[in-house]
Amino acid sequence: MREIGAMLRAQWRIALTYRTRMVLSLLSVLVGVIPVFFVAQAVQPLLAGALVDQGGQLFSFIVVGTIAMLFLTSAIGTMPAAVGSGISTGIWEAMLATPARVWGLLGGFTAYDLIWTLVRSVALLVAAWALGARIAWGGAVLSLGVLLLIVLAYLPIGILSAALVLALRTTTPLPRVVVIVSVFLGGVYYPTSVIPSWIQRVSDWVPLTYGLRALRRALLEGWTMRQILPDVEMLVLFDAVLLLGACAAFAAALRYARRAGTLAQY
Repeated sequence: MREIGAMLRAQWRIALTYRTRMVLSLLSVLVGVIPVFFVAQAVQPLLAGALVDQGGQLFSFIVVGTIAMLFLTSAIGTMPAAVGSGISTGIWEAMLATPARVWGLLGGFTAYDLIWTLVRSVALLVAAWALGARIAWGGAVLSLGVLLLIVLAYLPIGILSAALVLALRTTTPLPRVVVIVSVFLGGVYYPTSVIPSWIQRVSDWVPLTYGLRALRRALLEGWTMRQILPDVEMLVLFDAVLLLGACAAFAAALRYARRAGTLAQY
């Protein structure tokens, strides 16, 4: 935890030197919700039946999907970008020479972006609520837990991508493919019930399918933990399997890079 805390403080100080970028990042979220509101109002009659158990309102449905995508992209993209940058500048090798634990360093790389994503998401949710989105605020705490499980399901993709940067100096198209598949099959902008049945079977293998369903039922319908438990259990299963595999891959990539002496070569 000390490593994560130190990394958070360092990244916060760096961010404070770019205040304009922070403000623009928040404004982009707030401004972007306005066209979503009007588009959702126009399409609402077409999808009303499919949204019955996920809020019943397309606008709030899309807002929650957008929030999940903010966390997903942060979980996938932050770590490989930080490791790649650290290797090219020599910072990564220097950090590994300190007593700091590797997983603490990786957690520190990711934690700041996730916290900033949470700030942006809260701003987006409040703006959507002001525009008329129906939010069950009583389910906010449970929703945070579900979001954490979604992050843990996609963080392994970021860890695996970081491992590829260490070993091969490339991330491959894996992160982009995962994001695209999750958007189209995970129910970000439309419920999975409206896609063809054979594709629905494929979506059963996408963690976001379970995460978004649980998240929307908790945050838009006010469902309890017991009611969303089946989806939560599937998310936990994805988390356990994917995290174990990704951590093993990163450890192997780090051992390879140390043996090859390429930690400071990009």
